[in-house]
Amino acid sequence: MGSSIAFFTKLSAKPSRVELIQFYSVISGIILSIAALGLLFINLIGLTDILIPNIPLYYAWLGLLFSFLTWFSVIFIKVADAYAFTLPVEGIKIGYKLSSFAILLFLIFTDVLDLEGYLYFQVATLSFYILGLYIFLRNKNILRFDDKPLTKLTFRNLFLEFKQFCSPLVIHSIVVILVNVFDLWFLQTVSGTEETGYYGLSFQIAAIGFMVTNAMTPIITREFSKFYELKNFNEIKRLYSTYIPMFFSMAIIFAVFMLYQASNLLYVFTDERFENAKYATILMSFFFAYQVITKLIGTLLFTFHKTKEYRNVGIKYMLIGIILTFVFIFFLDLGATGLAIKMLLSQILGAVLIMFIACGLIDISFIGQIKHQIKVLFSFMGLGYITYLIVAKIVDPVYNVMCYSIVYFLLLLVTVFLIPSLFSIRKEQLSLIVSKLINGHVSK
Repeated sequence: MGSSIAFFTKLSAKPSRVELIQFYSVISGIILSIAALGLLFINLIGLTDILIPNIPLYYAWLGLLFSFLTWFSVIFIKVADAYAFTLPVEGIKIGYKLSSFAILLFLIFTDVLDLEGYLYFQVATLSFYILGLYIFLRNKNILRFDDKPLTKLTFRNLFLEFKQFCSPLVIHSIVVILVNVFDLWFLQTVSGTEETGYYGLSFQIAAIGFMVTNAMTPIITREFSKFYELKNFNEIKRLYSTYIPMFFSMAIIFAVFMLYQASNLLYVFTDERFENAKYATILMSFFFAYQVITKLIGTLLFTFHKTKEYRNVGIKYMLIGIILTFVFIFFLDLGATGLAIKMLLSQILGAVLIMFIACGLIDISFIGQIKHQIKVLFSFMGLGYITYLIVAKIVDPVYNVMCYSIVYFLLLLVTVFLIPSLFSIRKEQLSLIVSKLINGHVSK
């Protein structure tokens, strides 16, 4: 409901506020207790047969523990990001991912993996991961509160502070959940399981392009929050002008790649049965590009405590999205492609609305931002089409994807030098980067 956003934003703005970590630890415990009591209540009044038919409640308890351990691990990561320990913590995360993947492979090959074993595996590996994060942060003197106990007055003041920040986000979160559930239910009801499967596959493949830019969100949030606390609005403006357009360009690069390679990738990872997921995959790739913009700009609004404005924008484009769901799925009967069109159009609307507010906050040209996006779209789509023509005669899907990737990358590299503004880089900055790389290579 937005409490983790409030926690990270406030801690990033002023890391010396260690009471925030104590406070949010208590809040997290309360939320876990409420969830556990809710599950217990559902069982006591006999709703388990309706909500989870033919599934033992035992699995629900393990699932609850798995979910909260996942959430707690994210909170630890947020604390590390707020204190600028992103790089070493990423090392811990990589170690956790590799080791858990190895254990998972062992469980699969020894044929002992079932639902119960999978949940125990997740709980055990996540517990060790959180323990590793705790030890690291403790050694950095971040989680030591012996001389700074959390008083009732401090807790009360922080509760009121969080309440003011989070109240609009509660409504926003509820609307987002209801609309997302409605979209999938409506697609399933009107178009059937097959189209729902196409949409799910397209969502997962397209989300790959979201990973790199999404990983930068905590860093951008930390920098915005830090300079907002210092009232250095010029630096915030510089960060926005540099990185928001840059990450949009990065996301569009992947989206254009999917525009011309979706068929081949679906063939490589699935088979001809999923051919109808092609257009949904392309559209969802562009959807994630605009979601990058919405999410990154949203961090700026959180920094400025404009959660009401963020809520209002979210509710507007979500409700308009419901109308589009009816149009593209029910009236035009486009199935998974229809839902993907709806997601893209509503996300573009949301990105434009939130960008308009953000540009007004820090006095940046809104029209200039829109022009840059249009320029990026047409430029990269042109590069993608040229690449497509170059590799068009390669019939094998695997070799086509490989050759397309190489040629596309080389064309993008040339474009960086010829038109660095597409990547929100000035020519002087590019020359400086190249000079440093050359000098560094020579010195070695």
